[in-house]
Amino acid sequence: MKQQGVPDLTTSHPGIDILEPGCRVSPTCTVRRPGDTADAALIRLGRDCTLLDNVRLVVADPRESPASGLTLGDRVIVNVGCYLSGEGGLVIEDEVLLGPHVQILSAGQGLEPAQAGAAPNPSAPAPVAIERGAWIGAGAIILPGCRVGAGAVVGAGSVVASDVPPLAVVAGNPARVMRRRLDTAAGPEGPEAPGLPAGPDPAEEHGVLRLLYDDLKSAHAALRRERDLLQNNYLVLEKGYLDLKDENENLGHRCRDLREEGSQHDARCAAVLEESEALRKHYVRLEEGYKNLLRQYEAVRLAQAGMVQILQSRRHLTRYYLQKMLFGIDAVQASQLRSFAWLLRHRLRPRTRWNTLRDRYRQFGWPGVARLFYEFALRQWKGDQGAAGEAADPAVSLETAKARLREQAEAGFRDFLASDETIRFAPGDRPWLSIVLVLWGQAELTLACLRALAGEAGEGVEIVIVDNASPDATPSLLDRVHGATILRNQDNVGFLLAANQGAMAAAAPLVLFLNNDAVPRPGSLGQARALLAADAGIGAVGGRILLPDGRLQEAGCVVWSDGSCAGYLRGEAAEAPEALFRRDVDFCSGVFLMTRTGLFKELGGFDEAFAPAYYEEVDYCMRLWEHGARVVYDPWIVVDHYEYGSAGSSEAAAKRMATNQKRFQAKHARALADQESAALAGAMLRARMRGTGAARVLYVDDRVPRPDLGGGFPRAQALLAALGEHGLFATVVSLAEPMTTPARRPDDGLPPGFEVMPGLTPDKLVELLEARQGYYDLFFVSRPSNMERLAFLFTEQAGLLGDMAVLYDAEAVWAFRDIHRAAVFGHPMPERQIAQALRQELDLARPAACVLAVSETEREVFRQGGYGDVRVLSHAVAACPTRTPFAERADILFVGALFTPGSPNVDSMVWFVEKVMPLLRRANLGARLIVAGRNDALPRSFAARPDVVLLGRVDDLSAWYGKCRIFVAPTRFSAGIPLKIVEAAGYGLPVVATSLLARQLGWNDGVELLVGDDPETFARQCLRLYREPDLWATVQAGALARIDREYSRDCFHDAVAALLADYPAGRRRPEGA
Repeated sequence: MKQQGVPDLTTSHPGIDILEPGCRVSPTCTVRRPGDTADAALIRLGRDCTLLDNVRLVVADPRESPASGLTLGDRVIVNVGCYLSGEGGLVIEDEVLLGPHVQILSAGQGLEPAQAGAAPNPSAPAPVAIERGAWIGAGAIILPGCRVGAGAVVGAGSVVASDVPPLAVVAGNPARVMRRRLDTAAGPEGPEAPGLPAGPDPAEEHGVLRLLYDDLKSAHAALRRERDLLQNNYLVLEKGYLDLKDENENLGHRCRDLREEGSQHDARCAAVLEESEALRKHYVRLEEGYKNLLRQYEAVRLAQAGMVQILQSRRHLTRYYLQKMLFGIDAVQASQLRSFAWLLRHRLRPRTRWNTLRDRYRQFGWPGVARLFYEFALRQWKGDQGAAGEAADPAVSLETAKARLREQAEAGFRDFLASDETIRFAPGDRPWLSIVLVLWGQAELTLACLRALAGEAGEGVEIVIVDNASPDATPSLLDRVHGATILRNQDNVGFLLAANQGAMAAAAPLVLFLNNDAVPRPGSLGQARALLAADAGIGAVGGRILLPDGRLQEAGCVVWSDGSCAGYLRGEAAEAPEALFRRDVDFCSGVFLMTRTGLFKELGGFDEAFAPAYYEEVDYCMRLWEHGARVVYDPWIVVDHYEYGSAGSSEAAAKRMATNQKRFQAKHARALADQESAALAGAMLRARMRGTGAARVLYVDDRVPRPDLGGGFPRAQALLAALGEHGLFATVVSLAEPMTTPARRPDDGLPPGFEVMPGLTPDKLVELLEARQGYYDLFFVSRPSNMERLAFLFTEQAGLLGDMAVLYDAEAVWAFRDIHRAAVFGHPMPERQIAQALRQELDLARPAACVLAVSETEREVFRQGGYGDVRVLSHAVAACPTRTPFAERADILFVGALFTPGSPNVDSMVWFVEKVMPLLRRANLGARLIVAGRNDALPRSFAARPDVVLLGRVDDLSAWYGKCRIFVAPTRFSAGIPLKIVEAAGYGLPVVATSLLARQLGWNDGVELLVGDDPETFARQCLRLYREPDLWATVQAGALARIDREYSRDCFHDAVAALLADYPAGRRRPEGA
């Protein structure tokens, strides 16, 4: 009968890696292990083991303690309250009984003083073994390094500090031998341990003695085996010693070479010392005040590629000028920055400060040092803003930000008038862009705009300024502007007429209408130009408009059915995921609107019916759509905007908008009938994109796909690219994104028109589906882990999916990876466990209408599991072999992500370096191993090896594919298709791989690649491929032919097209839906 309040024992536990059949574990049992060791099998329980209440199991990180692990044999009973430490390695053999509150410790604190620079009280692990049939009494403590012999008994409360002989009965603190289990009496110290008995006659001895004899005989055999093992270990150590001796001699030769080389650099070192001394003197001046640096080293500007250049001598160059005009930091940010001297003193350690300044000075000179100060200051401001956070009132914050910006702008304008500074432009003979600025007052904001354009525009940009008889100091400002076309009106004709006037004077093929209270951030002009040049169907482009408080004013704009307008995402964070994708929109604000000059003139410019201002750009964009030209929002065009800085007051602007809305509604009544109504639910979501009703896809993966992540993510990125090429729109959601993931970049490899939402939780995904119910047509889920995370969605909240078709991209059958891993490490899974693991993974795909497998082998696994529609979607790789001949190549290449401990890539590299490379050295190969990929999880000793080169992440590997002679893929456990082999072979680099990878690919040894599994065979195949040109050419040709047949981009796109044809969109929407 179960005791009330006591939980039942269970047959599983989340912290225990392997539980053999018959195990029972109390739910109150706890496990402490490092969080990033989920893939390592550190804790294993044999058959019929029992762990009662409040047992605690502890293991350490295997990278810090290689022996860490905890193994229990069959039929082991661990009583309540026991503490088992596997930090130094703990093995408990069959049929051992542990009494209540037993403590077994395999790691303690070292007694020797810590070395300099090491952590205090370093851990001292030592393995503990409890042999078969031993009994440990209640409250006993087993100290690190002890072995309790077979059949031994440890008395209650004893402290075992040394080995316990087999069949001994020990007790006390420290534990002493009281007697042996064969003795009928014992003294204080117990009898001497007898030798191995000479086998009794079974016919005359009692059954118990016979059993004891068998145990002793087994122990004797085990000792003999241990002796043989020690002899073998000695031979291995002797062999390793000889290898180390040879390596030491090689290092000695290398050291002599380095000393000779070092003697040749004495003169250069002296020059570096002189340069460092000069830099130190300049550093002292920097500490005295940042304005001294500005006066001494003149003005700098930030070029489009981010380089800082010296412009000209200025006597009064303010801190605000550097921050706002050159680096794009707005007034609120500038006002909250502490002094640069304070940042330099308090935010950098002295050595870091000195080294950083020295390196930046050597690379970029003093402008680079100034840029470094700006980066530190901006980082400090962002940290302060994150702490201030969400408690601020957005309305108050915006007004405060505007007031501060104007205050600083006015101060900067006063300094400008008091100086002899001028602003110069260089449009050249054939400018590519004309920027039209319409002015009426606000000279301080105009100065900020002109300074920013002077630093960003460069040669080929024409500035056309139309001044509407400004009543302030604007004429004085314009007198100091050189290289611009300046039109001075006698009266204020309003923005619209002045903008048309400036456009008629434009000489460039592109014209940008820019408010004088707006500042484009670096790169924005080039981004807009590239977009218009890439697509002749685009009539106008705009971008993200940011308010002075750093939040969005708009990310594209919407026209409602009543003629009113709205900026998408107003008041949201500047980096909101919904704002960071390119799309067609109803219109882009006239704050920043770039269009084609000829098209603007062809359509008659801005309609003068909307004079003096407002709705002119809305009307123009609507006419562009009617003309067949698109209006595109691009998030990587970023503009800081004061808002209403050129209108006089917000109230006046609002009145003008209301008047012109009525005119606009009457003019475009027919087109407005097809627009969304702002009063309908979900109207903004539907109206944010102006499109053709293409199918919408919700795509879920662990991470936002990038090629450098490996692990199937390059294939996922290719799938998303194919969806984009077929005209679909996708929202890409990641459920396991690191917290440090930066905002989306324009070069992330995904279609720029796809929405990316990184780092959502399953609950947040449910909220997204609730907010966008009925919005998506297809639901792609990638990887088994995500199907498991979302299992509740398919059962408990299936109504949120509506009529979406669920497509499951299996990426790989992960159970195969675990099966191979267990076999490699000497713990092969039983057939029943293999079948259970496969069944559990296959069952995850039940909600899917279609399953995408990466190979024919895995498709057959799903088909045998009862799935009907299973398709193969392999990788898309273009065969583009490099032309470098065999004789001009050298070294061995490996490519892969190496940042996860215990991963297949890390295991393969450690195995290759430690097992195969010594054999290659003995064969005098003389080749280095080139490792490309993030390598955080590799042993630190690899970086010190002369024959191993760690490149880290490499964005473009084509040069290395052309330099190296062979590629190695020594993977010992994995699943799916090894993309690294396909990519290397596509570049014409022959491969040596394991038979596991060859089977996954279906490639043949000696035809498309060479195969080796043990170190000797793998090394022999490397030597053959490295030294035999004919074999090298044969394998190269065979692999290229296979890639053309099975992995071409055409095959990949045809498979995606067939999938979309069979699972079309559930709803086709009219334009604008």
